[in-house]
Amino acid sequence: MKTLELVIYGRQPVFEALRSPLRVEKIWLAADSEGAVIHHIRTKAGQNSVPLVEIRKDDIQRFTGAVVHQGVAAQLLLPVLGDDDLAQQLKQPQEVERWLILDQIQDPQNLGAMLRVADIFGVSAVVMPIKGSAAPSATVAKTSAGALFHIPVFQINAFADGLELMHRSGVTLIATQAGAASNIYNYSFPKRSAIVIGNEGAGVRKNIQYKCQAVVSIPQYGKVNSLNASAATAVVLAEVIRQTRFTKER
Repeated sequence: MKTLELVIYGRQPVFEALRSPLRVEKIWLAADSEGAVIHHIRTKAGQNSVPLVEIRKDDIQRFTGAVVHQGVAAQLLLPVLGDDDLAQQLKQPQEVERWLILDQIQDPQNLGAMLRVADIFGVSAVVMPIKGSAAPSATVAKTSAGALFHIPVFQINAFADGLELMHRSGVTLIATQAGAASNIYNYSFPKRSAIVIGNEGAGVRKNIQYKCQAVVSIPQYGKVNSLNASAATAVVLAEVIRQTRFTKER
């Protein structure tokens, strides 16, 4: 496992970073900042012995660039999980039951929104290829409202091989694709499963679909013919939760 030094911004992402196991190295706070979240940031930084430097609000952009930083930024170390880390994780018996696989999600804001959805619905880990995917960044952290710091994200080189390894380890891979004969409401999701969401335009690639044990669709009845990637993720994961958590007999 490697680490990435990252400067993040925004009140909620910084607070979530302080709540997570990650190492936050420094916080820059606008001297006139107020509010409940700012109070929580000050308190948590003190509890975690994180240096907090108060500076002029405009000076924070020296660290973040021209973004809406809400008067706070932080420097932290983000774990970079790869192929070997995924293999090690899969050796842990039944530790992760609900996975999300993202096949070349290229927009950082989409990636952040999908991580936020994943956290809400209890996804334990996310897997995505390095090639063709947005990388975790300050934008992803902000859009995810800090969920990036609570969900392990595996960025792997050998994506297809990684999916095969997941299947051999007992994880059922289910791709989502518009027009698939089976839909999310008549498919019975196994307890230990991975939902595969495709690229914003092309969907799940054919060679990745072939690695999956099922392909399902979201029934659509309106005039617009598709959902964006994060909305589709929310719909599918909501049904997975309904089946695996709220159905008495499986």
